[in-house]
Parts: sequence; C-alpha cells; structure tokens
Amino acid sequence: MLHPRLIRSGRSRWLVAGVLASLALAGCASGLTRYPPAPTPEVAAPTSGRVATGGAAAGGDPSPAADGAITGLDIKDLAFTPAAMRVPVGSVLTWTNRDLVAHTVTSDAGTFDSGVLQNRQTFTWTFDTAGTFSYLCTIHPSMVASVIVDA
Repeated sequence: MLHPRLIRSGRSRWLVAGVLASLALAGCASGLTRYPPAPTPEVAAPTSGRVATGGAAAGGDPSPAADGAITGLDIKDLAFTPAAMRVPVGSVLTWTNRDLVAHTVTSDAGTFDSGVLQNRQTFTWTFDTAGTFSYLCTIHPSMVASVIVDA
C-alpha cells in the first residue's frame, strides 16, 4: 500500500511506473524460461488391412484405392489431402489431423461427422454405398473435399 503522502503528492503514478519499468527490465535481463513441449500421443496404426495409396494430385483425377483397403488422408495446412479421392464400395478411410488447430470431417449430406479432431486424432469411416460424398471442416468452411465411391 502506498504512503498517504505519496498519493497526495501525485508521485504515486511515477512510483508505480518506475516499479513496473524495473520489473520489466529485470525480466528481460533474466531471459525467458523455455519449457520442453508436452509429449504428443502416438496414433496407433491399423491392426488389420493394408495401406493403400489411392488419391489425387492437385488438379488430377482421383485414382482408385484397392477394394476394402484402409486409406489414410491427412488434414494439414488447413486443407484435406488429397482433396478428391475415388475408392470402391467397402473402402475404409482414416483422416488424421496433422494441424495444430482443431478440425472436423463432416459430410455435406450428414452421412458422417467426426466431431472435433484435435492434433493427431483420427476419424475412420467405411464407405458401404456408391456415390459422391462431399465433406468439409465445419470450423473452417473453406476446407472442402470429396470421395467418389464406385460400385
């Protein structure tokens, strides 16, 4: 608490400013304490199935994945990779969020919804019917992609 004479003299503002400046300089001189980042949990690999490399390059046609294959898709740099994919009925797709921000994998038609995926979390969906399935991130609606499922 400040002494009443300091408050009446108007010097209290200067005193507070001086104390704050001293603390700021002391903090700069001591440097910043850096803590190691918290460990991130590893995402378990599928225990069955095989990894397929089906997908599309930017601007290209989607290429097929093997029937019933477990196919990995990435969510990174605020985009779904690949943005378009062609798979046969029965394919299992797994999206992994590789961004530091949360995302969703949500079908435009409401067929599937991952809920909020944090960094390194995954969402898996089996495509049992043919059709085109457009999806987006509801948190970042400019993130769009599609899966074409062939009979």
